[in-house]
Amino acid sequence: MTLDSFPPTVSVARYLEYLKELIKNELGLDAEISLKIHSWPSTNRVAQLVISDMIEGSKNWTTKNEIIDDEGAFGSMTFTSAKKGSNKYHYSEIIIYKSERQTKHRLGTLPRSTKKYNPIANALVEFRKIVRSLYGVDPRIGVQAKVQKSRSLFSTGFNESITKETAKEILCTICKGTNWKYIESTSRFTESLEVHGPNIEIGISFDI
Repeated sequence: MTLDSFPPTVSVARYLEYLKELIKNELGLDAEISLKIHSWPSTNRVAQLVISDMIEGSKNWTTKNEIIDDEGAFGSMTFTSAKKGSNKYHYSEIIIYKSERQTKHRLGTLPRSTKKYNPIANALVEFRKIVRSLYGVDPRIGVQAKVQKSRSLFSTGFNESITKETAKEILCTICKGTNWKYIESTSRFTESLEVHGPNIEIGISFDI
């Protein structure tokens, strides 16, 4: 099944679930999938209606609307969201951000052709196009996979079969045919391997 084979009535939430399935089948990764819209150009009420529309017909999604007062650069900020899954590393999420002092929402550039793209890269770009055509905004799509070994007989690991060499191979394969960048970074507790494309980020992280 491809994104093109979905009928136009299928919700954004279902597309996210499809992406999750595709990444599992193609890459062997259990991943967190997120769709984020920054600088929402309309009202908070419209954002709530859009979230409801995005999850229409999909089960087990929880919605939330929060307002955070901040005297910093962005002023008060509204987060309108929907989330599926309670596991820290296996959930799907949609978030619309609107801030008091936000910049104007702008549509980014799209590739002229994705013929040479890997199936995962192509699916992510096509999904971005779908959201743009439905709602007139440019989403940021994130795919994050955590690799964590089981610490005891009573705990569950995540993506335990994935090594750093395998992760690098996976991400470089996704990059092939695109102008996306492969990046490695290390923090105090985590080593991250990432691919950054226009409004798309894919990462695999390891505990140090």
